[in-house]
Amino acid sequence: MGKGYNAIMFLNQHRAAYVERLVQTATAGPKEDVAAAGQKWATVFAENNPDAMLPFYAKDAVLWGTLSPTVRSDPGAIKAYFVGAFQALPKATVKFGDQLIRVYGNTAVNTGYYTFSYIKDGETKTLPARYSLTYVKDADDWKIVDHYSSAVPTPPLAADLVHWHVALIVALGGETAALAAKRATATIPIVFAGGADPVRTGTVSSLHHPGGNITGVSAFQIELEPKKLGLLRSCGPMLRRSPYSSIRTLPMPKCK
Repeated sequence: MGKGYNAIMFLNQHRAAYVERLVQTATAGPKEDVAAAGQKWATVFAENNPDAMLPFYAKDAVLWGTLSPTVRSDPGAIKAYFVGAFQALPKATVKFGDQLIRVYGNTAVNTGYYTFSYIKDGETKTLPARYSLTYVKDADDWKIVDHYSSAVPTPPLAADLVHWHVALIVALGGETAALAAKRATATIPIVFAGGADPVRTGTVSSLHHPGGNITGVSAFQIELEPKKLGLLRSCGPMLRRSPYSSIRTLPMPKCK
């Protein structure tokens, strides 16, 4: 059993390492590249420099921005849009929320929500918006050829609650409901409950100091998944692979 057993163990270990490399390779791909292109756009957007935004767009790109009813279809017009946008939204930043990315060869579409934050009268304001970004592959870069963006409309219920001068608004529909309520009023207290990171979605300024008229609770469902796996692995330090299910009806292992 000695040499044969050792040989089998050696092959199993190398097979496991090979499979692990395959899994790691499979996690990176065009979708991740498109998401990274969007994040880079957001990082440069925070510089509030119109000229720095132009390299993200193809020469024949079309922009229908959040703050203007005019369709921009050339680099000069796109630059003019960002000049006006940065004037209207001083010290503007943007955070991406939910994203749906689809890749079709050298073309990709990213659709979702993002939230603009800016400083006005010494206070941080937010502008939730929905977007659709169409990219084409240009060498190693993904260039935007079509960019549509519009402010998230305030649901009638939120407007009605403000009109009725309610004492408190409880938003239980996740980040969409919380951001809609926040956009509807800056004076009525808002309490939200959601599963995503409220700072990342732009719902609050920070966890310790939410700011404004809004506060709430979050389960950090996505952000805590690695921690849950870490706790699971601590139960069996010798485990190299651990099956994991996020179905909440399944019992979690008990550590002793």
